[in-house]
Amino acid sequence: PARDVFYAVSDDRAEKGPARFYTLRIDLDSGRLEARGVEILAATPLSTTGGHPFGAGRIDPEAIALTGADTLILASEGDARIGLAPFLREFSLDGRQLRDFPLGQRYAPRADGQAGVRYNLALESAALAPGGRWLFSATESALAQDGPAADLRRPSPGRILRYDLDTGRIAAEFLYWIDPVRETPEPATAFSTSGLVELLALDDHTLLTVERSFSVGRGNEVRLYEVDLSAAADIVGVEELRRHGTEGVRPARKRLLLDIGSLGVEPDNLEGMAFGPALPDGRSTLLLVADDNFNRDSQRTQTLAFALGETTPPIASIQGRAHRSPLEGDWLRGVTGIVTAVDPDPEHGGFWLQQPDAAADGDPATSEGLFVGLAPGASAGIRPGELARVDGAVRELGSSGGLTVTTLLAGVVETVASGASPPAPIYLGASGRRPPAVVIAA
Repeated sequence: PARDVFYAVSDDRAEKGPARFYTLRIDLDSGRLEARGVEILAATPLSTTGGHPFGAGRIDPEAIALTGADTLILASEGDARIGLAPFLREFSLDGRQLRDFPLGQRYAPRADGQAGVRYNLALESAALAPGGRWLFSATESALAQDGPAADLRRPSPGRILRYDLDTGRIAAEFLYWIDPVRETPEPATAFSTSGLVELLALDDHTLLTVERSFSVGRGNEVRLYEVDLSAAADIVGVEELRRHGTEGVRPARKRLLLDIGSLGVEPDNLEGMAFGPALPDGRSTLLLVADDNFNRDSQRTQTLAFALGETTPPIASIQGRAHRSPLEGDWLRGVTGIVTAVDPDPEHGGFWLQQPDAAADGDPATSEGLFVGLAPGASAGIRPGELARVDGAVRELGSSGGLTVTTLLAGVVETVASGASPPAPIYLGASGRRPPAVVIAA
């Protein structure tokens, strides 16, 4: 923040050039991230403690974190195929290695594949907690001795590591259940994977995590979670979760914050996350960046910027006085109302949400009702008469040539209470409000 720059590590195994990190400037001065808003200022080679460059294939950088002492901590995934162990190491801003954070033998890959990290599923993350004492990292998927990697049918028992920066050693480890693969690849026998690819520390026990699922032919699905470690069991003394069992182990508790796909954005291989500067309106920012795997034909170096802040307008404000919503394109959290009806259509289903009468704004030009759209095949598990809270993106949906319907595309749906009193009905016809008899808008 003092220099108004970001640091981003290159996922190059010193094969296309020296292992390196970049200094970036990301322009958010207008309150938005424009198409050319990311500028590379410098590339800094990484070197060993002796000042020598890393040999080709001897490092696989995946994560970078800035300390309060203006040093960098990098995570390398290693290469389990050749027995190259992952590492967490501290580097100076001129790229020189300063110290190593020992991982312990349980993370070292074994030739028979029965223990240690799996190939391409090792350490993908690094984050410093505010205050600078704790360093967090995590396995992308389970250690071989802990359980299976994630697939379409089952989650994977990953580990979150917490280091004490004063001693440089692991202080605690926590069980973190990584989501199953979300989509069947095309063809069904093709490659798919799901993993924990980044985290960001909010305090000593609260994290943001990024989970990414990829299936050939279907692409990436990326979700952000809020993770609470305060009640999670410390498993630093458990060598093998598979043998120990996970039934009695309290895992890290996680809560879905955002499904990137619900924003109408096709996520690429998002793997990096950082807080950014304040926007002109005072809100904080969060940035995500993708690893394009040096694959220019089918991937992008994608950078996404988000404004942080509670945005919970009433339904009438979402609808607005015009036909299209004044909040079209915005992501909203905590939109609350009473479920009045459910549409079970498997392709275009959803439900209608309405403000209680007491919350109505009294303006006949605005509507207190809103359609909440669900992803194809999804079920909110709610019923008419329940009070629901929805996080989602405001969209105008409709067929070509027709008027659009203001829709809240749900990313998260929660039932707040059952047995809510539905709003009073409005009768259309002779004894009530008449529908318009002429076309008032084209």
